[in-house]
Parts: sequence; structure tokens; C-alpha cells
Amino acid sequence: QCNNIKHIFIGHGDSDKTASAHKYFRVYDENWVASEAHIDRFRNEKFDFSGLKSIKVGRANLFEILKSTDGINWKNRFNNIKLLYLSTWEGVYLEQNYTSVYMLEDLFKVLKSIENIDLKIKLHPALGRRDLELLHSNEKAKKLAIENNIQCEVFEKTKLIDELIIESNIFICDISAVVSECLAANAPIFVYIPRDKDIKLSQSNMSFEDYTYTFSSYIELEKKLTKVVNGDDYLKNNREKAMKYILGKKETLYNKFISELQGINYV
Repeated sequence: QCNNIKHIFIGHGDSDKTASAHKYFRVYDENWVASEAHIDRFRNEKFDFSGLKSIKVGRANLFEILKSTDGINWKNRFNNIKLLYLSTWEGVYLEQNYTSVYMLEDLFKVLKSIENIDLKIKLHPALGRRDLELLHSNEKAKKLAIENNIQCEVFEKTKLIDELIIESNIFICDISAVVSECLAANAPIFVYIPRDKDIKLSQSNMSFEDYTYTFSSYIELEKKLTKVVNGDDYLKNNREKAMKYILGKKETLYNKFISELQGINYV
């Protein structure tokens, strides 16, 4: 029995995966969330979360990225396209397999058509845990980069994602919390949505389609990526809205997380 202790949940990120609004959250007194999006996930769930107090604290780990990219057009940050590819892994169960690594060869075909591109790849550290064929994806990516004559760096799992995000101005991701990490850079994000399975998400009031360029095939990716690179970044305004709604941009820049920590009564 620890009823005299206040239990606070602090997540590792912000994601529309079902784990973001699981009924187990009800064991906590408070749920510290980035912003309104996570609160809406609870409101939209079938479970009763009425007893859970949610406090918006922003994303403290994204402070430097938000600060350094605030008000700067993504094309003006660098003199070329610096694209970062961040995959997820194949999941514990087959229905949770949202990774785009299976279409790695097609991905390189698309990127080969983009001029003046600098590619960075950071695959999920758990990739290959369930599907052993994916264990050698880093080596495969390096080989494909050479074959397609693309300047490319492939990073091991120890590399910090925040360091890569701040050095990039276009992102390709899968359904995972890393999408919100990339959102902090206020640059175009392309998200792979598998069409061969029923995707179960915890729904906020802003979907991936609202602020990212979703694709389910390399043909769709090529079409949308080419359009954006050539100047038609038609989701720009929605990204800025998502930074407030999902990340809590204001709360982050005003260090709300630190102030909430300082306000805790430790007696």
C-alpha cells in the first residue's frame, strides 16, 4: 500500500499508438502530457479516465530543436536536402508491424530521383527482434546507398535521435512516437501507412493526414516528395498547428516541465 505517495506518469514521447491511452493509466494520480492531443486521446477512448488528472508540460527534450528552428523556413536551414529516415520495428505482434524497412530498395529508388540530397538513416534499435531477416538492414542500407550513388550515413542504435533531427530538414518515418520528435523541426514529414492491415490507434483530434504527407507505396512517396521539394509544402500551416496541439510548443519553450517538477511537494 502506497496511498500516501503521489504517482505521476511521464511518458517517453507522444504517439497515436494504442499504448498511449491504455486503461492502466488509471493507476496514476496524474498524467503529465505534452499538450492537448494526449488529453483528447483519453477523451476519445472507451475507458473511463475521469479520475485521471492530466497536466500539460510540453516536451522538455525537444526544447533545443524547437528553439533553433522557430520561425526558420526548413529550406533555408541548409543549402541542400538533408533527409532523415527513421523506421520503427516490426512490433511484438504481426498486427503491430508498421515498419517500412521491407520497402528499403524502393525507398532508395525514390531518393535517387531527388537532386542534391544528403541521406541519414537511423533504424529502430529493436528491428529484427521478431523478424530475423531484418537484423542486417543497416548493412543492406549501406549497400543500396553505394549502388544508387547516394551520399548516406547509416547510424547504429546508440546514436541519439535528437542530434540527427536538428541536422535534418525532411523526414521519412513510420507510425511511432518519432513522428512527434520530428515535428519539432517544423519541416516536412512523410509517414508510411501500411494498407494491408487494420491499424488500431488511440485517436487524438488531429490525424497523421492533417500534418504529415502519408504514403503507402513508393510511387505515392515519390509523387508527394517531389511536390514538396519543388516548393509545394501545402501542409506547412497544419504542421505549425500540430506543434502547439501535439508538442505543447509554448509549454516547452517556457520550461513548464521544470516548473511542475519544482512545484511537487516532496514531504
